[in-house]
Amino acid sequence: MIKLGNIGACLTGRALGRRVRDLVLEELKSSARVALDFAGVEVVSHCFCDEAFGKLLQGMGSEEFRRRIKFFNCSPEVKSAIKFALGARLAEEDESCTELNTMDLKEVFLHVLHSSGQNKLLVGVEWRDMGYPVIAKKPG
Repeated sequence: MIKLGNIGACLTGRALGRRVRDLVLEELKSSARVALDFAGVEVVSHCFCDEAFGKLLQGMGSEEFRRRIKFFNCSPEVKSAIKFALGARLAEEDESCTELNTMDLKEVFLHVLHSSGQNKLLVGVEWRDMGYPVIAKKPG
């Protein structure tokens, strides 16, 4: 388990995100799963989340990421920032954004960062009442 609260209460910047991603990758060499404990973390920046988790997701693929990376003790604000970074990376995979792999989005968001079930707009993805991504809108 990687206790991110031991690093700091405010996790920001790409350099720190890279450091956390490197810790996760090192841990994955000897473990089937890595638990990320956010107890004591009050704030995370988008840059940090993208560098640490978005790039990890992009490199591993959504299925392996969902299976091997677990998030614990995330405040609603931290959870939201992580969701946003992961969604942005998934949306990047299809630059045209006409249709995303909704199974990948559903699995990542529902399994790793369980959605509240309310309607939400996240990185151009429309969420219906059950929290499932259904359509991606063209940027611009």
